[in-house]
Amino acid sequence: MSIEKKKEDSTLTVFLEGKLTNSNVSDIDASIQESMEGIDTLILDFEKLVYISSAGLRLVLTYYQLLNPNQGKLIIKNACENVRDIFYMTGLDHFLLFE
Repeated sequence: MSIEKKKEDSTLTVFLEGKLTNSNVSDIDASIQESMEGIDTLILDFEKLVYISSAGLRLVLTYYQLLNPNQGKLIIKNACENVRDIFYMTGLDHFLLFE
């Protein structure tokens, strides 16, 4: 799993590659957390993400809950069909923004 981050003003874009699983979710979370100060828009670019586990879904939901009360946005970008289907099956697609 690899992670790259790009911060512009109050927007943080996180590029994930590989599989987001129980074994790496805490490292991904720590990497995102260290860049969250002053962020009101978090973009998760899943173009190169091929799998997301329940722990990965929980991580996405955690950041949604962190940003939402402050009128922040969480955007999921470039999710492949397999990853997008997981969001649909769990019902998370109803309140998350997809691009």
